[in-house]
Amino acid sequence: MYNSNVAILRITTDAEFLRKKSKPVTEFNARLHQLLDDMRDTLEDAWGLGLAAVQVGVLYRVCLVRCEKSSPPNGGVDAHGAQTANGVVELINPEIIACSSEKPGEEGCLSVPDAGYHTVIRPHKVTVRAQDRNGKTFTRDFEKISAVCACHEIDHMDGILFTDKSSGFARPKAAKRKQSSPSQGEGVASRKRSASAQAESDDGVGI
Repeated sequence: MYNSNVAILRITTDAEFLRKKSKPVTEFNARLHQLLDDMRDTLEDAWGLGLAAVQVGVLYRVCLVRCEKSSPPNGGVDAHGAQTANGVVELINPEIIACSSEKPGEEGCLSVPDAGYHTVIRPHKVTVRAQDRNGKTFTRDFEKISAVCACHEIDHMDGILFTDKSSGFARPKAAKRKQSSPSQGEGVASRKRSASAQAESDDGVGI
């Protein structure tokens, strides 16, 4: 279950660190749960669509992927068996076991903000096998932007950046929109609404 007592982590832009390979998770404990909860609020704060643990300085095979609206809104297990809250799926030790034909699309990265958006060719439907925060194995299909995001985050775990797969520069990344200062208790919720809206409307994937 999602823990509301979390912290916003610093997203690294250290190119050398981002090239390191992440280790498999072998202990499914309270420390892992806290990391997942902290990553979730970090993702919302950054208005991102996905986040890998290496991006917050932790070399374990853990990531978050934002998905479709049908995910349980308040935390729980979705129809695929994935631990999900507010449309964000937790993937531990993920691997892609099937994928569709590939298509080009615009892609960016929270850890490489100065690179802007590049055209990257990715499958637009993938099946991922992973474990949840309690160590239970499940498989889940991702489509369209969610599939691109899953591929992007799994690449991060192997030290691969989206620019490595670039077919060419597409456009610069726009300056981050200024936010109002909501009262305490409303900030995270408003960021979640904004991030979800961005995920549905933005042609480029800022992951």
